[in-house]
Amino acid sequence: MDIDIVLQNQTGRLWIIAAFLLAAVFLTGLGRHRKKRYARSEYRRETGNKRKKVEQDAGKNGEYETSIALEKIRGRRCFVFNAYIPRADGRGSVEIDIIMIHERGIVVIENKNYSGEISGRADQAYWQQRLAGKRIGFYSPVYQNISHVRHVRSFLKNHMDGMSSPPIFSAVIFNDRIQKLKIRRKWRSEAVICVSKKAPKKIWKKLKRQEPVFSEAEMEELYRLLKSRAEVFRWVKRRHRKKVIKYKKMLD
Repeated sequence: MDIDIVLQNQTGRLWIIAAFLLAAVFLTGLGRHRKKRYARSEYRRETGNKRKKVEQDAGKNGEYETSIALEKIRGRRCFVFNAYIPRADGRGSVEIDIIMIHERGIVVIENKNYSGEISGRADQAYWQQRLAGKRIGFYSPVYQNISHVRHVRSFLKNHMDGMSSPPIFSAVIFNDRIQKLKIRRKWRSEAVICVSKKAPKKIWKKLKRQEPVFSEAEMEELYRLLKSRAEVFRWVKRRHRKKVIKYKKMLD
């Protein structure tokens, strides 16, 4: 009887060791897959950010995860991340998370890396985040992106001689970590509002209604122009951050 107990204990230990080994192999494989996916991503090529830096920064990680989803959109396209576009009134600049230049138009994307439940209405200036039993109000990203689209349109008009006004679409994308996204549309909003995993289908639904408007050369020209606004001097970024902090304090 004692021998049976000993054998059972040894068998139990072996199963535990095997489970640990399998878990270690799985996690190692998962880590390698993530490393390869990041190395091949357009986000890494465009930003040059190190993978560890992205993983430790919630905002950057959210933009990366969204860009991975957007790479599934068919057709010729390229991305510009964190572009500082001059305001139409000349007072400073606005930071745009992601700009997708597609052969059928330009998509200006406001990316939100929130958690919890998000609710609101497309015609309201403020939405709500419900997290840990608390409700937190925040400025509507739809309204925020309306101004971004306006500034992008003004910037391109001033710098793209000979090119007609291109179609520009607005998209507000929440990362998949949110538990629930409930935005009512009593007011007809042209903006795409969705989570990352649904973004390719939702955005393509908008783009496919539009015939291709950019040649390959025009896309390259647009890319160079917008990319130049992602490589601005540090003082431009600092000034923008100070304005954002000041604005948030006014809302509190």
